[in-house]
Amino acid sequence: MNNEEVAKFKPDFVTPHIDYSARMPTSKMYTEMTGMFNTDALVKYCWEQIAEPSYGNSWYTLYYFQMLNLNKQDVFEACPMLAEVDKHTPIKGMGITLMSPGFYYKIHTDHGRGVCFNMLLNTNESITAYVTPPTAEHIQGETFRLKYNLNEMYLFNTQVPHTVFNFVENRYMFTVEFHENKELLTYRGLKKRLKQQGLIGNTTVQL
Repeated sequence: MNNEEVAKFKPDFVTPHIDYSARMPTSKMYTEMTGMFNTDALVKYCWEQIAEPSYGNSWYTLYYFQMLNLNKQDVFEACPMLAEVDKHTPIKGMGITLMSPGFYYKIHTDHGRGVCFNMLLNTNESITAYVTPPTAEHIQGETFRLKYNLNEMYLFNTQVPHTVFNFVENRYMFTVEFHENKELLTYRGLKKRLKQQGLIGNTTVQL
C-alpha cells in the first residue's frame, strides 16, 4: 500500500484546542519544602525502623497500605523542624507506609486529613498523580504527575483526587498526620500558617 492509499484511512478531524492556562496550578496540589527540612537524620532513622522497629511497633494495614507508626519524640530529635511545626500545628502521628510492587491505589481524596507532609524514601519507579474529574461534556479529565525527589519533604494536598502506581519494589513513604481534620486544617490554610510563623519564606511557597 502506497502513501496515497494509506492517507485515505486517516481520520478527518481537527485536534481540539487545549487551554492550558485554565489547568489547575500544581501549587494548589503540592509544595516541595526545599530548604525547610534537613532530612538526613530522619531518613537514617526511618530506614533503621524499617529494618528493626522499636517499642514493639509492627506493621499493620491502614487503608490498604501497610503502616508502621514512629515514635514522635524520636522523629523530633531526628528532624527538629517538625518539632517546631508541632508547636503551632499539633501533629497527631507520624509513620511509614509500605506499598507492594504491582499494585495501585484507586483515585481518591483522603477521608479525614486535609493536608499532610510526605517524603518518599525509595523507588523512583512509582508514580503519584493528581487528576481532575471528567465533566458531563467530556469523558477525559486532566492528570498532573508529582515527581518526588527522594528524601525531600512535600506538603501534599490530600483533598485533590490522586492515585499511586507502584511497579518494581516495595515503596516506602514517611508521612505526617495532624490533629486537625480536613474541615479545620486545609492545604492552603497550613501553607499560610507556616508562612505567618516564619517557617517558610515568601519565595518558597506561593499561596
